[in-house]
Amino acid sequence: MADALSKHSCNHRFKYYGVVGLAVPGHVVGTIDLWRCLNCGSVDANPRRVGDTRPPSTVGFNILEDDEKWMILACYDNKAPFNWDLVRAKPGMSITHECIGPEKNFKVDSDYNLLLDGGGKPARHELKMVEDYMEKTILLVK
Repeated sequence: MADALSKHSCNHRFKYYGVVGLAVPGHVVGTIDLWRCLNCGSVDANPRRVGDTRPPSTVGFNILEDDEKWMILACYDNKAPFNWDLVRAKPGMSITHECIGPEKNFKVDSDYNLLLDGGGKPARHELKMVEDYMEKTILLVK
């Protein structure tokens, strides 16, 4: 795999890589379109919520840094289709999430799991690695 410098200096040629579905029981609430660069292997991700028919305008502009992964932040407090966010995450990173519940500030551990600022595991939020669900659907239920 290419290093960070070559990923950022690459003359990217993105090809459609796959899709991840996002659903609650009985309803699709969104998708994540994935694109892979044929030159350096970088993966770009574009989220779409149900009802959003606009084509992605950022393919190739969301290049991940070293150790970053595309993740779904699943929120079990907000109502669909606003119960998920596409986030970039890497170990040690802080994530702030707008939520109606009390869990809003998180850290990412070395296994790409969420921790509350105090170190405990959140009860109403979790991270799911996008590439683990390629051509599958993430069911957003707790």
